[in-house]
Amino acid sequence: ARRVWGGVIAYLHLRPWMVERILAPGSSIPEKELAASVGVSRTPRREGLKARETQGFVKKLANGRLVVVPLSPRDLSDLYSVRATIERLIVKYVASESTDEEIRESLAPIISDIRNSLQSSPARASRHGERFHYAMAEMCQNSVARDFLCELRERIARYRSIGPDNIPERRDQAAQEHLKIYELLAARQVEEAANAMEEHIDRSQEAALRFLAGDLKGEIAEIAEIAEILEYKD
Repeated sequence: ARRVWGGVIAYLHLRPWMVERILAPGSSIPEKELAASVGVSRTPRREGLKARETQGFVKKLANGRLVVVPLSPRDLSDLYSVRATIERLIVKYVASESTDEEIRESLAPIISDIRNSLQSSPARASRHGERFHYAMAEMCQNSVARDFLCELRERIARYRSIGPDNIPERRDQAAQEHLKIYELLAARQVEEAANAMEEHIDRSQEAALRFLAGDLKGEIAEIAEIAEILEYKD
């Protein structure tokens, strides 16, 4: 049991290192520093790293060295495309299967927090937006879609930290989109709500891609790949 918990601790400890870019994409995993910070032995530490490798955060090179997976425009696009499909499905489930009372009780308080935060703290509105997505996932009766979404959002976290969360105008726009989705859900406009969610995810993807283009300036091949993706979406 102690080894299992040690692996969980190492797994959780690695997240902010990668999401907040304490460890830069492409850099080696400093296992000695990780061991000192987490206070667990080699085996559970490796189990935590293996779990992050499965999620696409870490990869093992041919020489056995572990590195943080570089940020990739193609990976970003693939993750957001699948997320848009799943979140569209979740919206349709919620709009079709939930009662008016369930929608009000689960989502209305979050929407109120988003409205209030738009005036006082747009960054906080972004965090409430995350709550909005998670609340809808919890309302969904399709456990497979819900579980896939949780896994996807964990992998997307690295891209959110460099893109939409750092662009003030996108934060404001996203908050307004959450309000629109809620209004369409409450009105039982199923297809319109699903379309609004898909457009919301697409705009977040485009913001992250453009931010990543600046983050990778000078890497011509990567920027060309971003341009190709954006041209395809248009």
